[in-house]
Amino acid sequence: GGSDGGGGGSDGGETLDVGLSATARVEGVAPADASFRFRYTCTRPGGGAISDTFRLRPAESFRFSMWASAPCTLAVIDGGDASSVSGAASVTATGTCVFALDGDTGDLFTGRRFSSGEYTASITFTYPSGPETAVLRLARGIAFVTWPGEGGVAVDDALGAAANAVTAIYSWNAAGQRWLSWFPGGAALGVNTLAAFQPNGIYAVAAASAPVWRVEVDADAPATVRLTRGISFVTWRGARVSVGDALGNVASAVTAVYFWDAAGQRWLSWFPGGAALGVNTLSSLQPDGIYAIAATGAPTWRVAPAESANEDARPAC
Repeated sequence: GGSDGGGGGSDGGETLDVGLSATARVEGVAPADASFRFRYTCTRPGGGAISDTFRLRPAESFRFSMWASAPCTLAVIDGGDASSVSGAASVTATGTCVFALDGDTGDLFTGRRFSSGEYTASITFTYPSGPETAVLRLARGIAFVTWPGEGGVAVDDALGAAANAVTAIYSWNAAGQRWLSWFPGGAALGVNTLAAFQPNGIYAVAAASAPVWRVEVDADAPATVRLTRGISFVTWRGARVSVGDALGNVASAVTAVYFWDAAGQRWLSWFPGGAALGVNTLSSLQPDGIYAIAATGAPTWRVAPAESANEDARPAC
């Protein structure tokens, strides 16, 4: 956690050795970037108040102190995409302190009193059950992403809130060894050669900013892919491992591996024997990393070394 607003503090009044820690708790599946915003307000003895805001991610806590005989309130001012929130805390510190939590669950600690010390109010954010939501993080410039949703979804419909930032989308057609493309408004002009997303398809997304793109997960990730003679784009689903070890039985067919560094907007590369020559800028494969594999044949490559629910080989895009 941490303060992101005005200046909290304890000047202007005597403090008790009492602190309130607010903890964010999540029920259901929250987005990977879930963050909740709170405001606390404490009344100064003799009048006036001090207020501050802070953010919490799931399971994080934030602590603030209270004045003697001074009420404090804790309210949620941004619950993210949570479908419900249980509650806002109202606290008064006297010689002993009394806690009450107003919200869907009623009062917390009703009728109980506590000695000076440290106490925690847990605010629960509930997310609806249903399909898991994947977060695709784009970049200003080009970023490669794997489509985790169902197949056949039109590009225009799939972009959602990210549509305003996206200027182009490209998909590598391994069979034809060429790029397919989509541009906003391109369908009307007849220039789009990419119309819909395919399950586990890999796409290069050009964006004017770095929005978060949320997609309902529906597709099963393949455990193996079939490389193509030429270039194939593949998502590595194993743990972090050196390129040579990851290639395993397909190493003899692979002539190069490339990775697009979205932060640096540049390609990193690996070549057989390149380490000894000092020319490799790519040393390992990362979980869910997207790689362009240059191969002289079409071997089947296991991209999920751990047990997978789907053992069927699928062609790489």
